[in-house]
Amino acid sequence: MASMYIFGAGYAAQPQRDDPAARAAADRAKSKADDVETRLDRAMLTMEAIWTLVRERTGLADADLLQRIADLDATDGMLDGKVRRPPIKCPHCDRTTPNRFDRCMYCGGDVPRDPFA
Repeated sequence: MASMYIFGAGYAAQPQRDDPAARAAADRAKSKADDVETRLDRAMLTMEAIWTLVRERTGLADADLLQRIADLDATDGMLDGKVRRPPIKCPHCDRTTPNRFDRCMYCGGDVPRDPFA
């Protein structure tokens, strides 16, 4: 009998039964992933259309866009391709609340909303 290892060479996989629930879950996950990919493709096309219009009508260059991307990326102190927005200070109670909320989670007052949060 061959020895089995969980990781690495030498692992002898056991035949698995076809689990209908697992298959259904995998199919749903693939469908969601396909939907996300389709939406991302549309968003990329839209961004490219917007940028080409802006470039043509303003005289900005691709280098200007790349510089702005780098500047925005650096606003959170990390050049990682992401923008992390800090919590918002409530103008009513002076406590911080996550930037994704329209109202302070402590006092319920309106907080300034970042349109890109």
